[in-house]
Amino acid sequence: MPQATSYILQIRTLLFLALFIPQFTSYGQWNGSPFDSQRMWMQAESEWEHHQFGSAIHLYERWLESDDTSKPTLSALALFRVAACAIELQHADAENRIRTFMEAYPESPLVQEAQWMYANFLYRKRNWNDAITAYDVIRTTRMPAAQKRELQFKKGHARFELEQYEEARLDLFAVMEHPEESGKFAANAQYYFSHISYLKGQPQVALTGFQSLATNSEFEQVVPIYIAQLLHETEQFDALIDYAPHVLHEDSRINEVQRADVSRLVGDAYYRQQRFTEALPCGSLSPPGQLAQRESARLTRGRSLVQSQYCPLPIRRRAAAARGRSWPRG
Repeated sequence: MPQATSYILQIRTLLFLALFIPQFTSYGQWNGSPFDSQRMWMQAESEWEHHQFGSAIHLYERWLESDDTSKPTLSALALFRVAACAIELQHADAENRIRTFMEAYPESPLVQEAQWMYANFLYRKRNWNDAITAYDVIRTTRMPAAQKRELQFKKGHARFELEQYEEARLDLFAVMEHPEESGKFAANAQYYFSHISYLKGQPQVALTGFQSLATNSEFEQVVPIYIAQLLHETEQFDALIDYAPHVLHEDSRINEVQRADVSRLVGDAYYRQQRFTEALPCGSLSPPGQLAQRESARLTRGRSLVQSQYCPLPIRRRAAAARGRSWPRG
């Protein structure tokens, strides 16, 4: 009797496994039912909302494989989200995915957002020419004011990088004119606008611009050096001497090389005023102009002093050459 019971139990176990293992192995896989498709969409949406882009892109792609043509609006949204996730994840095919969406659904209201996303993608890649082209096709009529100012700044910055200074200046000035709408981009625009002002032979305009950034923590490691250089450039020697203690204060964030630069400029200012005794501690008895020319060259060698997403560049020698002389004049 025990043997018969054991045999019956074995038969029941085998039947149970035969009936239910196929269901276990297919769990979590789409079986074509509307319920399963809806559940997958909800999971994808949840992952998207929680910025889980790796799992979201996988779920949206699976949903698209299961989708039929009866839901074109959702299909467009899913394809858009796939492209957006690819950008966030910095996938190599991100650009192609954006193009695929815009070509598949050219009339979708999401196209404007896709164009913005695409332009920013090119901007982050420092693909300046293509980024400008992409920004130019975006309609700004109904764009929020803050986003419009961001677009203008990024176009201006891209044009600055391409040394298209006149066009860059127009975009940057538009951002500076509306600081309440521009947010952080107003100061960034002022930074580049001040560069261009110097390159266009307006050192006093550049100086005023940099002075307006003197209390901005984003620029505190580089702007004091520019101000000192430009005070020397414009021969405002008394102002430079008065400004030096602020720059050379022990709490200042400039490094030792920069301190030496400013100290030598101050020494040269004393020298030009024939205050030779005061010039000696600064280590500067060079002939007038030679020290300024030598020390200013340090600033123009392309050192990345500003740690900012949008303002990584100091005034550069190559840019100064655009107006036929090095910076500053001796």
